[in-house]
Amino acid sequence: MVDVTAIEHFSLFEGIETEDLEDIAAICEHVPLKAGEYAVKAGDIGGDLYLIKDGEVEVVIDAAEEKHGIARIQPGGYFGEVGFLDVGPRTASIMATRDTALVKMSRDWFLDIVETGSVASMR
Repeated sequence: MVDVTAIEHFSLFEGIETEDLEDIAAICEHVPLKAGEYAVKAGDIGGDLYLIKDGEVEVVIDAAEEKHGIARIQPGGYFGEVGFLDVGPRTASIMATRDTALVKMSRDWFLDIVETGSVASMR
């Protein structure tokens, strides 16, 4: 569980009522990463959405037995949205370029609160 202040500034949640943000924050968890650690790896099964609270991550793909950084994501950004919406193997790895604080939202937990009607403004 995270405090609502950890997620309220993300554009992803713009326009969502405070009560609903509190429901969402309740299903989120903090994920600290050290520089060089991976949040997810290509081929892992998706399902979680990650918000970057602090730090930076790099999107890394494997090509011809070498790893290539193709993008960097800063605080306020997020990744894992494709796997969150349509569970399947991840297409890239995500590595922290420096110590990073993520907020993870589980797809399964999110679907539970949507099904119970707790997040009415997101329907």
